[in-house]
Amino acid sequence: MDGARGARWWQVSELLGAMRQKQVHCTEVSINVAMAVLSQAGCWDKALRLSLQAFGFDAIRTRESLAACEKAGSWSLALCLLNHARERDLKPARVELGSAARSSSKAGQWQHSLVVLNSYTPASFDLKELKAESAEDLAQLAWLGAQQGNHAMDWRMLAEVLAPKLGQLDLAELSSAVWSFGTLSTASRNFVEAASRETRVRLSREGVDATPRMLADLAWGLASLDLAEVEVYSVVQWQLARLAQGLDMKKPAKILKDFIKKSLVVVWVSSFQRCLHDGLYQVLAKRFNRLAKLVVSSVSSTTTAMPTHEHQIQPGDESPSIVLDLPDRLVVQKPPSWQVDDGKDDPESSRGRLSTFLSTRFSCPILREVEHQRGFLHRLDVPTSGLILVAKEHRAYYDLQLQLAAGQVAREYVVLCHGRLPVKANDERCIDARLDWGLWGRDVPSVVCGHGKPARTRVRVLDHVESSGRALCLLTVLIDTGQILAGQKSMRLSLLMGSKPVRKELEGYFLAFCAVTAAQMIPGKTLLLKHPLAAWFGLLLLVAFLGLLQQVEEEDAKWTSCCAEALSANAVRLYGNNPELDHAHFLDEARANDLKVIPGVSDFPYYQDPTTSCVATQYNCFSQIKKQYGENLKNGFLTKEKQYHPALRYFILINEPDLKMPRTANSAPGDAALLAKAIVSSFDAVLDAEKDARVVGTVINFTTTFSYAICTACPNNEGLPALGQMLLIEDAMRSPEKYGYRPKHQLYPAYLQRWVNSFNTANSAADLQRTFFTHYGKVFPTTPVFIGEYHKPEGPVLAEVKDILHLTTTMPLFLGISFFEFQVAYWKGGAEMAFGLFGLGGYPIGHFKYADGAKYTSWCLQPQLVGGALLPDALAEAYGGHAPDVSELCLPQPDTVPLSQLGYNLIVGLKDMDKFQRFVARVATHLGLDVVDGNGLKEFAKIYMDGSGPGYQFDNVVKDMQHRMPWLTRSDGARCVADRNASTVAVETAIKWGCAHLSGSSSCDQINAACLTAFEKGDWVFSRYFQSVHDHADPLQQCNFGGAAMYATPSVFSQHAAPQCVLP
Repeated sequence: MDGARGARWWQVSELLGAMRQKQVHCTEVSINVAMAVLSQAGCWDKALRLSLQAFGFDAIRTRESLAACEKAGSWSLALCLLNHARERDLKPARVELGSAARSSSKAGQWQHSLVVLNSYTPASFDLKELKAESAEDLAQLAWLGAQQGNHAMDWRMLAEVLAPKLGQLDLAELSSAVWSFGTLSTASRNFVEAASRETRVRLSREGVDATPRMLADLAWGLASLDLAEVEVYSVVQWQLARLAQGLDMKKPAKILKDFIKKSLVVVWVSSFQRCLHDGLYQVLAKRFNRLAKLVVSSVSSTTTAMPTHEHQIQPGDESPSIVLDLPDRLVVQKPPSWQVDDGKDDPESSRGRLSTFLSTRFSCPILREVEHQRGFLHRLDVPTSGLILVAKEHRAYYDLQLQLAAGQVAREYVVLCHGRLPVKANDERCIDARLDWGLWGRDVPSVVCGHGKPARTRVRVLDHVESSGRALCLLTVLIDTGQILAGQKSMRLSLLMGSKPVRKELEGYFLAFCAVTAAQMIPGKTLLLKHPLAAWFGLLLLVAFLGLLQQVEEEDAKWTSCCAEALSANAVRLYGNNPELDHAHFLDEARANDLKVIPGVSDFPYYQDPTTSCVATQYNCFSQIKKQYGENLKNGFLTKEKQYHPALRYFILINEPDLKMPRTANSAPGDAALLAKAIVSSFDAVLDAEKDARVVGTVINFTTTFSYAICTACPNNEGLPALGQMLLIEDAMRSPEKYGYRPKHQLYPAYLQRWVNSFNTANSAADLQRTFFTHYGKVFPTTPVFIGEYHKPEGPVLAEVKDILHLTTTMPLFLGISFFEFQVAYWKGGAEMAFGLFGLGGYPIGHFKYADGAKYTSWCLQPQLVGGALLPDALAEAYGGHAPDVSELCLPQPDTVPLSQLGYNLIVGLKDMDKFQRFVARVATHLGLDVVDGNGLKEFAKIYMDGSGPGYQFDNVVKDMQHRMPWLTRSDGARCVADRNASTVAVETAIKWGCAHLSGSSSCDQINAACLTAFEKGDWVFSRYFQSVHDHADPLQQCNFGGAAMYATPSVFSQHAAPQCVLP
């Protein structure tokens, strides 16, 4: 086998087969060499089979197997191999992790790709441990963080430790490290200086083995880290010119294309730094001209058939026109409603494709090639008009790409905005800001932030005008950053006009050559994009429903969140919404468990309120919904910085309105119009509530979840369920006056930017494919959609969920499903009892008061059994998660039982030492004690667990712990604060009682204005009340407040409490 590398692969295969037949043992070296031969020959499937047959894995075989997985697209096996490697303490290198991540990504399993990277990234950095790591390992950590887009960790610390070790890295590792920190947009100054020095020294050497990728990574990374040293970029350009002149034109087309791509990056960076060498430009121009001829033959696999249908001209539509037609390139005027479909995120609809218009007039192969963006050099939004550069030949395509990267093509955008900028006419400002699109690329909400990528824009005010009493401003916008960084995105501006931001929302009108549709004049905040939901295209929105009252939601937030996460859900949808309650606690818990929250408006303001419902105001819901949503924004939806809580993703304005607003909305044309009026007025209301609350940052998206009924009263329904209702709302957003409503805001632009469609159904995946998804993309080519309620009670859950989730892999606009529902809705009765993952068990886990003053019991949950299978188990398998341990669901838990003799008896009765230790530790926490010796806690708990009788009761536990046990410490800084595991209503009720017993300087009239939430106000009241009775106070009694408070040390309460709210 030692000479196998020179043998033919089939001889190796036959030899291995013969050895197995004769029971000849294959050595580790033999198997590794054979796998390498098979991999090099392109026989990835055979290499994978050989890896599976091998007993045990070493580092070499793991590396070869992961490479084979990448080539064969076997992402699941790649993850298994990494697990085997981890179990055997085989630490994968960056290349091997990259193979596994790319295997998952290429298979459309990008979530698993992130899992691969997450599993090898530490939760936090320890300086001592970092200093002990090798330079290679430190660089690998940075690479993992960059691949994940993880900006939460202290990368500056890692960069500072790595800086003096950069000399230990080879050039490939150095370029990777620089690229990683550039992608993270953060590094210490010492790192940047050391990286600059190493780059300069190494690239100045003769004979250095640099590749285009290394040069691009070095240039781009250093530029992203704000390095302005011209010498560094000059030496990078010099090396690239050397490579270009000596490029072997006989290399495979893939290598030649990569050379072009990386060269464009270096040119863009050099142009951005204003140090592009003309010599490099000329060398690349000539080389690109020759390369264009060589890569033409390699694009047949990416050539796509063009749609055969022409754009259907609608009333008011314009047709594109050819402005300039040269032999190898042209300029086309794109009118509004036409799509620049360059092959990236193509819509399913053939209507309005600019490529269709061009292909019917020019027989140019490049117009069919997705790899070359169908000849388009840049894009404009669908509602925008303007000039588009198009290449008719490959040579022109690469020539124009080079011109764009070098900044030789000027693209000026004209936009008319509401508001007045504090800039004189013809005054020009240059805006240098960092734009971030996160991990998801084009068409996601871009943000001006510290970890964004460099971008430069020039803005000039043409004129200020007045129209109907409204101030308007005509601007020209010139993008300096070029196509590499920003030109591929639909551009929006956050106009940074010096130190005085103009807090006006600008809504752009589309004039002449215009690509700006909207902007917020708030520095450093979210840039409005056309499709904030585009980042979720293709994402499986695995949602577990919570059919619980809002207060039950808060009482059991921790368990519910953990349960949903275990099932592998990534969001929870809530029914009902009491705007008077504080929702921050639940949202915090959801975020801690990596869950998004999808709340909505209850039916009460729409038609259940007997006096002031929407029905009473002729289906104009503006005042009702604005009031409700405004309260939501005040009570937890917004952070103190006026940004949306990061756990929020979507908001459902109303559920199944076509069945109740009014009931005959699907059948009576006049009632369908009332339905549309109710929804557009509600949308207008939430926009106005946001404006009043001065919301900044990334905004959430809205939807209305329809039934899966056919709306015969809706125009253009085509006899299809749900689509008619969606088309009705789109028309009402475009022309609300037609439905008897005059909006305060421009609804249609907001609709395009922030709307997602949704519907409820129990239909099978096959039926949905036929009756809905085949047609959806034709009428909504850019609007995402998800199923708000999905479950067929009579069908097998595992098969039905797997089938419907499979559709998300083939339909980019389909976000996924929400499984209906979390708990059986006993109050509905009848057929509705067939839904629900869990029913109620017989053990009460707690009691709470709701806003109506009544006391309710929270019961444990037990899984529902259908067809011999537990529903949570089936759903967890379909989602790729695991079901909770049902044996624990209806047992007393040490974290929730009362701290009393009853709770003590319940936990001791379990005969579970671990649970009893947790109970004792919880008692210690409520006594203001910290456990400092786990072994001491264990021995103490064992004494009480083994004992019985009068001397082994709860009171004895408390007395013993208060007598300064050696495994406990007491802090003089302990304070009585609000228990974050209590419900909001319980805390608010306790505050009222506490305020009634406080006076003087501790009167509740003196509560610090910075204490905003109920829990922070509770900290203020409870800490002062306990001090007033401190001389004879028992923490378990005087600092209990019905379970709303706890006596805690600073190490406990400092995690949540605001310092200004707790008594010093």
